[in-house]
This record gives sequence, structure tokens and C-alpha cells, in this order.
Amino acid sequence: MKILVVTHYYPPEIGAPQRRWSALVKRWQKSGHQVTVFCPPPHYPDAEASRFLREKHRDTPRIHRGKYGERVLRLPYLLHGPSGVTRLADQIITATSSVGKALILALGGDRFDVVVATVPGLPSAYAGIAIKKLLRVPLVLELRDAWPDIVARPSQEISGIALRERVKRRFSRSFTRAQRQADVLVTVTHRFARKLRGRNMQEVVTITNGVTPTMFHSRIDPAPQRPGQLRLLYSGTVGRSQGLITLLQALEMAQKAQPETRFKLRIVGEGAERQMLQDYARARNLPVKFQPLQPRSQVRKNYKWCDATIVSLKNTPAFERTVPSKLYELLTVPRFPIALVTGEAADIMQAVGVGALVEPENPQELADLWCRLATDRSLLQVGHAGRDFIFKNYNYDQLAQRYLTVLEKAVETGRTHS
Repeated sequence: MKILVVTHYYPPEIGAPQRRWSALVKRWQKSGHQVTVFCPPPHYPDAEASRFLREKHRDTPRIHRGKYGERVLRLPYLLHGPSGVTRLADQIITATSSVGKALILALGGDRFDVVVATVPGLPSAYAGIAIKKLLRVPLVLELRDAWPDIVARPSQEISGIALRERVKRRFSRSFTRAQRQADVLVTVTHRFARKLRGRNMQEVVTITNGVTPTMFHSRIDPAPQRPGQLRLLYSGTVGRSQGLITLLQALEMAQKAQPETRFKLRIVGEGAERQMLQDYARARNLPVKFQPLQPRSQVRKNYKWCDATIVSLKNTPAFERTVPSKLYELLTVPRFPIALVTGEAADIMQAVGVGALVEPENPQELADLWCRLATDRSLLQVGHAGRDFIFKNYNYDQLAQRYLTVLEKAVETGRTHS
């Protein structure tokens, strides 16, 4: 097949969507398919954090071959800061450009069998719909998060003026109509797929996030004995959805409850709440070290440094249908995983039977857990159960093939109806 992927996030950027597309495209190309990717040049997550990456790839041609032989077309974009408004403007510019580029390629004789548009960014969904109509090809729309539910439910009732809530509901209904125009919806969680089927969407398939066999576990020894201390690592998006203030509040509580223990927290990543968290930690003199996004080699060093890893989401109903992609990776690493999650992510933790589940946004429960782990470090030994479970059930070798089956079916159905 000739597959067109429309995405706002792609390697060499570092992040969850970038890792997913790297894993999928690698395997699709290896299977003999031809992948074309529409995306902006590397600039995630913002102007300051991406400065080095932009300089490094400044001379890369606008059209070039990617790491796995895929054709990559880099589109116009808007360099932005942490503001959500400018980030949305950036996504709109790239999405609009992707429609124009698809039309130009089609007029020049390029043909595609299927277009895959992935959210976020949200405008990529509308670009995918436009390309579907212009090129008359099936559209597979991938939803990495529970959109539009993380903004508002389409059926939400509102009383009074509530202008902001009404705007959210209007967007929610608009995006739900957009979802109906896709030939296939791909979700990364089963719970959200069930929610969409309940809205009578045409076809909904779940292709979860996953891991590759060459992950960090094989190069990291079990945590050594470090009496009298506990090293904690959060690595990922430092945004509004993660509720990371809970970690700092818990750290403050744990220090007061157990002053003889040296607690250390390392937060690695970028996002809208990073500055707020830094200010909070500095004002209270908390033992927290903030680091920017890291290349893979440095990530491995962080895993070796820590005793326990953390994944976190706020206590929001929509997040019951969300699984942080980082969770799959953390469960393959020989460190004690701590998950502040509910819903499907909590189901995975319970199925694995490793680590600890903590109620999201409950700093006291988290502080109590940290104190127990510091007192009895034997609890930190996790063995291989997490690694084995994840490699069996969330292996990208299997997930990529399952995705190809979805694409092939969409193409075949499209040909039947044409």
C-alpha cells in the first residue's frame, strides 16, 4: 500500500507520538509498504526546548528520506512558546499546508491508497477529512487521547450563561461530527473505543501503544541498596493533565513524616506547568531536580539512577479511558512503578501485579507509600513480571501488523464502494 500519514509530531523529536510513529513506520516500511509522512520540521515542545534540535536539523531538506526509508515532507509551522493559543495556531498552519501539499502531489501524479491522520494536533483530523475528499481515499483517524471528552462531552447539559462551557460543548459536538466522517477510528484504549461505539461511530478499532523488544530492561540492573534514601523519577509531559503538583506536595509531606530519609525527586520533561512546579519547589526548598527532554541514552541513565518511577494523570473522568504511553515502558524497567491513574491504566497495573496504584491527586497516600518504600527497600524489587506481561500483550511487532490489517481492510472496503 501507499500510506499517507498526517501528523504534527514526528522524529527526530522526542515524545510519545514520535515513538509510536517511529515504531509503526519502521515496521510498515519493512513489510514492503510505501509510507509518506506530512509533518512540520522538529520544533516540539516549544521554541526554547527545541532550540538544539532545530539547529541540528536546520539543513535537512524539506523533502527527504526518513530513518526507515519513508518519504518525509516537512511543512510550514509556527514556532511557539508554552501558550496553548499559539500551539493551536501552529497546528492549524501545518494542517492547512498538508491539504495543499496533498493536492499538489495528486496533480503531479502521486497516488495514495489510504490516509492516516492522528490527533493531537486536533487540526490534523480536519486535514485528514479534506484530503480524504480531495483524493477520494479512505481516512483512518487515530485518537491518541479521549477527544473530545477531555474538553467536554457532546451531550453535556449546561445551565445559565456559562459561555466558556458552551464553547467547549460546541467544539465537542463539532469534533464528534468530524469523527463520523472517518472510515475507521483508531483509539489507543479499549474503554474509549467502547465510548465511541456507544455514539454509533462507523467502525472503531483499538491499537494500543506499546514497546519494542530493544527496551531498557536488558541494560539496567536491579536497584542497589541505598539505605536511608529513596530516589524517585518522573519522566514525561509536564503539563496540565498530569497533576504533578501532587508529587511536590507528597514530597513535602514525606520529608516531614520521615526527616531521617533523604528523598530525591527528578522530573524530566517539558510542558505548560514546568515553571509553576519549579517555583513551588524553590519556594519550599524541596529536593527536586528538573531536567529537559532527554535522548534515549540519557533516559537510561535516569532509570539507573532511580529506585522508583512514576506515571500520573489528574483525577478526571475522561482519563479513565486514557493510558499514558509511558506506563508500558516503565513496566519493562526493573524499577518499582508507581501509577497515579484510574480506569484502563489501573486495570493494566492490576493485571501485571507489580508496583503500586495510588489515587490521583492524593498527596498523602503517595507520601505514605514513599515512606514505606524508604523504610523497607525490599519492596522495591519487582522482578520480570512487568516486562514479560508487556512484551506479550503490547509488543509493537504485533501492534504494527494489526494496524496494517486495519488499513488493508479500509482500502479494500473503499475499492468495493467506489
